[in-house]
Amino acid sequence: MNSYETLAQIETTVADTDYSMYLVPALTQVVVSNLRISAKTLNSKFRVSIVPSGDTLAGKHVIHHGELIEPGRGRDVLKGITLAAGTQIIVRANTGSSNLSFSLFGSKIT
Repeated sequence: MNSYETLAQIETTVADTDYSMYLVPALTQVVVSNLRISAKTLNSKFRVSIVPSGDTLAGKHVIHHGELIEPGRGRDVLKGITLAAGTQIIVRANTGSSNLSFSLFGSKIT
């Protein structure tokens, strides 16, 4: 069965802190249609990592690092990415960028 939905939403309130945004449930696959990131402050930079099941977050998992978003603007990333059960999306606001909002949209396949 497929379901199309908002998979997760999170606001980062502390800079340089990793937030586990989404963990693909057991016996489920996910197709990410979009990850939307919105900035509320000046010089907002973000990081997005995809960590496969069984791995621990490391540099090799970072797919967006230190990219700038202007205040009041948003950016779309992760379009069309497929994720297996146990895969985790981890987000972070970089130094001086504590107020970012992340919204993840997609389809669950069970």
